[in-house]
Amino acid sequence: EEAALFVSKIKDDYNVNFIADNLPAATRLQLANTELSTEVYEHGFRVGGTILVENEDGKEAAPPQHFLYNHQRITVSYHNPDPFRAAGRIVGLEVEPFSINHKYKGKWSDESPP
Repeated sequence: EEAALFVSKIKDDYNVNFIADNLPAATRLQLANTELSTEVYEHGFRVGGTILVENEDGKEAAPPQHFLYNHQRITVSYHNPDPFRAAGRIVGLEVEPFSINHKYKGKWSDESPP
């Protein structure tokens, strides 16, 4: 039931939004087509993604697989005009989401997790 809820959020392109010092986070995306490639920023970051497996003729070879981003790499950019004072300001907040397939060795128990 919870997995189905996350799949629906992924299909609806839900985003997570972080804010630091009243500055919203952004994710850098690479948009490419056959003629040019452009870098753009998107507010926040997506909850997860979908993996599509297609044959050479473009038909779906397997059902789509959905995943959640379970880690984020956060880059905070700041400007400090006077190095002798602690008066710096955050000027950028970039998030790069990614997933790691963790493996747990042993028998899992909800009653007494490790």
